[in-house]
Amino acid sequence: MKSAAHPAAAGSGQADRMVFSGHLTVGSRRKSDEVGSGIHIPSPGDNVQDTGREFMRRTAVAVAVATCLVVTGCGGQPSKPSSASSASTSKSATPQVMKFGEERAGKRGVISVGKPDGYDLPADPQRSKELTRGAKFTITVRNTAKKALEASAFTFAATTNGAASVSITDAAKGIGDKLPADVLPGADRTFGFVVALPANAAEVTVKVTYQGVNPLYWTGTA
Repeated sequence: MKSAAHPAAAGSGQADRMVFSGHLTVGSRRKSDEVGSGIHIPSPGDNVQDTGREFMRRTAVAVAVATCLVVTGCGGQPSKPSSASSASTSKSATPQVMKFGEERAGKRGVISVGKPDGYDLPADPQRSKELTRGAKFTITVRNTAKKALEASAFTFAATTNGAASVSITDAAKGIGDKLPADVLPGADRTFGFVVALPANAAEVTVKVTYQGVNPLYWTGTA
């Protein structure tokens, strides 16, 4: 909206100024006179009594404050990390999928699933005739915490070529799909996890879960 021209200023060409009782005041102020978070850079017309030196001092202060805001950011808050930094952090995260023979350290312990070894399958008429050989994976759980890790909190399972594997249980030889006992602080437990496989090489994945969350996977060819 344009400012209404005062009769006393109509012929002067200065529509933005009005005269009252001999004092000159600014009748309107443009939006462009304001920079960064409401900081106002004064102009000589703000106060006709300002000297040139005072005007320059006030202008320098306003510019310095505006520059500080630009450099440090709003409210002095630190800038957010770049996407490249976020990607780097993501890449350095602990992996959830490992190869057979690798260890995986966690907050309470270390788990490893060894490379497969051949295993002679016991006779079982109910087992598919296509499953002609066995592969044994030695699983070790080491407790690095101050409290025991309950054996019942762990679950172990496997897939062969994407389908659920047939596991073998032989308690006399320490073969099964469960930890034999709780793992005390500073100790470790080991058992053999055996799956029945077809004659040809197969892709096997062993899944280890603690307390039903955040499963870990070991994978490879057996």
